[in-house]
This record gives sequence, structure tokens and C-alpha cells, in this order.
Amino acid sequence: MKTVVLSDYVQERLQQNDAAREGRYMEAVKSYEADVQAKQDVLDGMRLKRDVAGAERQHLKVIKYFLGVLWASYGVHAARRGKPFKESPGLEDHILEIGHEGEDALRETLGSVFAHGWTLLCGYHNPGGEIDSILVGPGGIFAMEIKNKKGIVHCDGDRWWRDKEDAYGNLVRRDEPIEDKGHRGPSRQVNDPADRLERFLISRSIPECKIYRAVIFTDPSVRFGALENITVDGIYALGEWDLEGMVRRSKFKVDPANVASVVNLIQRDHRYYEQRRASRSVPDPSSPKSGLVPAL
Repeated sequence: MKTVVLSDYVQERLQQNDAAREGRYMEAVKSYEADVQAKQDVLDGMRLKRDVAGAERQHLKVIKYFLGVLWASYGVHAARRGKPFKESPGLEDHILEIGHEGEDALRETLGSVFAHGWTLLCGYHNPGGEIDSILVGPGGIFAMEIKNKKGIVHCDGDRWWRDKEDAYGNLVRRDEPIEDKGHRGPSRQVNDPADRLERFLISRSIPECKIYRAVIFTDPSVRFGALENITVDGIYALGEWDLEGMVRRSKFKVDPANVASVVNLIQRDHRYYEQRRASRSVPDPSSPKSGLVPAL
């Protein structure tokens, strides 16, 4: 199986977070060094005044500046104790790392089953959102939303939630939503961009195109509760995933001779929207006047 990484949001976000922590740390170091130096300058000034007063035998001033030296020395000591430390990765980084582990586990599972003639595209984007992984081969086109969640997962239509458990299997929280920042559950997270991609592929000479949509849970301990009014084609736990059965249930097959062309179209569509996000000035490729994305 060939793997093509179109974008790696997790890695990019982790790098951004690390750069932000490094930036805050460097600013804190700069402020710390300036504070220490300022207090050291005050101490050096007091010492000079004390020494001058001593040389001139101005005893009252010597006492005054001696006390000033003590106070300034304390200030330097206190400032040096405030040396900054670089922040450790936070909760968001932990969640992203968990998600990345799930994606790696999925790639390994797919690679053990699908060999020559199949391509896995990772990180496809369009205005509908991101599809974590798209598998393309003679058996069809499969769009997959990957979740590395523990607990008991439920859904009713596009609303998803879980009953969270601790490491010992004890229930610690009920009805915790499973959704993105836009409050979309996993089914909408895969369906919204898959709908747009499907329409695009149909417009590019693949008239019978039907993308199979799946939500994959990769944590080994995940269990499923009530799954009602399901709006995707399949919901799977990675350890119990019947991949061959999923391929059999796909309503659309790709001519082996056209697999590379379909992969190329998906890559082009991703690049178009990637460039559009950067420029915000390119016309919509769905427009008949566009001509920006070549036909198959």
C-alpha cells in the first residue's frame, strides 16, 4: 500500500505549540536577565557609594549605604531565584499526540491488509473540513474519521458522546460529547468534506462515484453502546475491524486502471484548496468558468 501525506495537521500544530512555548520562554529569559542586571546595577552603585563614604570617613553615610547594600543584595538574590523555565507540553499537545498514535495504528492495520494497487491519502482538506485518511483502490474510495477515544461510545444521528472510564474500568463521567470545535460529531466531520469531494469527483468524469464513509476508533479498550440513526456507512473498533467486509459493502468500485487517476484528482483538489486558503483570491473550481482543476 502506498501512503501519501497531503498534510499533517497534528505535527504542524505540535510544532506551532512548541514554537509558541519557546517564544514565551525566550521573552521570559530576556525579562529575567534585564531584571537581574538592573538590580545588580543598583547593588554596584550602593557599594561604590559605601566605599566612597568610607574613604571620606563619613560614618553616618557608611552606615546608610551599608544598609542599602544589604537591601540591594537581597534584591539581586530574589531576582535570580525567579529564573524562568520552559513550559512543558500542555493538554492540547497530549490530545494531539494521542490522535497521532491512533492514525499511526490505523496506517499499520491498513498496510497489513492492502498491498499493491491501493493508496492511502492522509490529511485531505476542502471547505467541508479534513478527512483524516482516504483509502483508494479497486475496492472503492473510503473516507475515514479516526478517533483515539476510550470508554463506551454512543451516537444518535450526528450526535456522539461517550461514558468515560478510568484505568480500572470504573465509570467517571457520563455523556461526554465527542465533537470538534465546531460542535460536529465524527459523522459530520467525515461526511461534510466527503460530500464535497464526492461531488467534485462526479464532476470530473467519475459519474457513479460513491465514497464509503467510516468512523474508526483506535483505542483497544473502546466499546460501543447505543448506535442509532447512523449517518455513516460504518463504525468500527480497530481491533475488530472487518476490512474485507467493509470493501464488500462498498457500493462503488474503481477500475484498477483508473486508481492512479482518482488519487491524482484528490491530490489536485487538496492542493487547490491549500493554495486558496493561502491566497483567498482564486475562483471556486466548482464554477463552470473555473478550469483551474484539470479534468480526468
